[in-house]
Amino acid sequence: MAGQPATVQTHPPSGPAAPRAVGVRAWLPLAMVLAGAYLGVAMISPPAFGLWQDDAVYVVTARSLAEGSGYRHLEMPQQPLQTKYPPLFPALLAVVFRLWDDWPANLPALHAVTAVSGAVFVLLAWWYLARRLWWCCRPSRRC
Repeated sequence: MAGQPATVQTHPPSGPAAPRAVGVRAWLPLAMVLAGAYLGVAMISPPAFGLWQDDAVYVVTARSLAEGSGYRHLEMPQQPLQTKYPPLFPALLAVVFRLWDDWPANLPALHAVTAVSGAVFVLLAWWYLARRLWWCCRPSRRC
C-alpha cells in the first residue's frame, strides 16, 4: 500500500541454529576426568590394600555399615564409633559390600568405586572453578 511505512522484521528468522565450534574448554573437563580415572586405576594395578591406614579404616567402616552395625570400627575390641572420617565415602563402599560380600575378591570393585569417585570429584571441581573463578571475569558471563 502506498502511503504506509514498510514493516521491518526485528527478530531473526526461525530455523535450525548454526552449529557451534567445540573449543578446547569443552573437551578439557572430559580429558581431566579420563586422565584422573586412568591414573586412579594405574595406581592400583595390581590391586593393593593396606599400604596406608586410611584405606583399611574406610573398608572396615564400609563393611560395618553394610552389615548394619553402624559406623563403627569392627577391627577393634569394643567396636567404638568412627569419629575421625566422614561417612559418605564408606557409605559408597558399603554398597559394594551389600552387592558382593566376598572379601578380598571384591577389592577390584572397591577400587573401581574409588577411581570413579575421584573422576567425579575432578569433574565437579572443574565445573565449580570454571563457573565461579575463571570465566566470571568476562563481561559477557553472568556468574
